[in-house]
Amino acid sequence: MEIPDVTSATGATADIYARVKKISGGRVPNTYAALGHLVPASLAAVLDTQAALNSANLSRQEHETIKLLVSEHDLVMETCDA
Repeated sequence: MEIPDVTSATGATADIYARVKKISGGRVPNTYAALGHLVPASLAAVLDTQAALNSANLSRQEHETIKLLVSEHDLVMETCDA
């Protein structure tokens, strides 16, 4: 898949890219650019989840543990769907 040009985005995609830029110091990582291009609502959900984790009173290790458990759960769910 070709990485989309974030500067030409419009509508909801442009809005979510602006949110990513604000969080990441003015740039949009390629993974976020692709996800925002394909399904802007999914990228918004990722950012909302990160914001919720960041606002919680959790240690860095607890943050990483949650992310690992969620990614493991997602992998299991994908395997079950196959």
